[in-house]
Amino acid sequence: MIKAFINSAGPEIANSISRVMSQAGLESDLIYNDNFRLAVGGPYWIDENEHDRICFRKYIGVRGMGDFTLLTSHPRGISDFYEIVHSHIHPETWLSHPAYLDCIKLSSIRHPADILASSCFSINALASEYIQRFVPPEDDNDLLRQGLALYKLSDINFFEGLIAPLKSYLEEFLHCQNQFGYVMRWEDLIKNPIDTIMAVGAACEVTLDSDIAGMIWKDMGYRNLTGAHKHNFRAGHGRVGGWRYSLTNSHIECMKDNGLEPYCIKMGYGELPQLKKMEYTCFQNKVNSFIQSGSAYNEFPDRDLFKFAFNKSNLDFSSFPSFKTYSWRDHTRIERSSFKDEELLMRVWDAAEDSVNRFNSAYKELIELDYLMENEVIPMWKSALKRWKLPVRNVMLSMEKELDAEACSTYQDPVLFQSIGTVNIVSFAGRFYGLPQSLGPIDLRSQTVDNLPDVIVTDSLAEIIAILSRNTI
Repeated sequence: MIKAFINSAGPEIANSISRVMSQAGLESDLIYNDNFRLAVGGPYWIDENEHDRICFRKYIGVRGMGDFTLLTSHPRGISDFYEIVHSHIHPETWLSHPAYLDCIKLSSIRHPADILASSCFSINALASEYIQRFVPPEDDNDLLRQGLALYKLSDINFFEGLIAPLKSYLEEFLHCQNQFGYVMRWEDLIKNPIDTIMAVGAACEVTLDSDIAGMIWKDMGYRNLTGAHKHNFRAGHGRVGGWRYSLTNSHIECMKDNGLEPYCIKMGYGELPQLKKMEYTCFQNKVNSFIQSGSAYNEFPDRDLFKFAFNKSNLDFSSFPSFKTYSWRDHTRIERSSFKDEELLMRVWDAAEDSVNRFNSAYKELIELDYLMENEVIPMWKSALKRWKLPVRNVMLSMEKELDAEACSTYQDPVLFQSIGTVNIVSFAGRFYGLPQSLGPIDLRSQTVDNLPDVIVTDSLAEIIAILSRNTI
């Protein structure tokens, strides 16, 4: 039911923001990636002060006007939307939280120098959305990334600003790393993906043979895996030790001066080496020349893209006073802003605060209805959504299906759920079977039907209905 609620009521948060921008005549210039339009989309973490709250970060911009990060705060339970919880922040909090004590805990590490180099070449989802909409496809290549990274690496103050948050995280992680059931090294996944995937499976109590592990790697290796954010993977890269071809000795010294080397040693990566200048790449020589001149590269031609690609998190912003910060309201916060029109920003914030308040209030009310009989839940949900001025159309069908599917999956005997055309949909042991009526009587308790002609087997009621609906068109 949580998924149905979030899929139905959640879009109102993004829609409320879009309406304000549209009223200002900026709809066509709004940069708001679909990953962030989902209520539970974006990086998330448990609130440090209120462990029953969970926060999400949204990146929003307008072409020609700058951008801002919007934080939203919700009851922690909405994180159950995800079967696998994934966060980059506060590992000790996740490990100790009562709601996750029975979960399998996994983590991953990477050479800190590689993390920093990757941060400089990374294109965030805000910049990715801008590139997809406003940059010609022929210009979307690695030279674009190099141009953005050239500033970040040639400005040692910026590079130093990346170190403090990383060091803080590593301090906390190393303190609790033994509490994770498995810690995967990024380098192991790249160099030996099959064995590493099998080891991760074993940690999750799932036995994988090398063929299955190979299929998993074929599907995920060197691919974009983040939906609407199309630029999280840098084509041709993902090489172990790739930082040696972009960082310079100035960056190595900066890491040492800021106390990062001991963490590299504790993580098993050894001391930070002195690089050979004679082996610098062309890119490293270009970076080094700017550093030696004392003037960072600042000639990137597309200033909108340059600003959108500027790191929005995991950066110490004390050296960048041009970004404004605001305190928390009850449910939202403008964390950091370079937006030019503060009056419009406040109207967006007002809309976000109101919509998140309604979303959270409806969620709390609906959770309290769980004790009701199933035939009472749906009308009560509809009433609650309407009362909090949240959308009811379309999604109520999804909600009804999820409720019915949950009920059917608990039966130990086969249950005829419905028929579409000449196919019966039967629920049994948590799965859904599309059984052609032409097969005659079938007892799923004693018969294996997976290989019978035209039989459909899925884990989701919605999926089997969608398949049958397509087949009957």
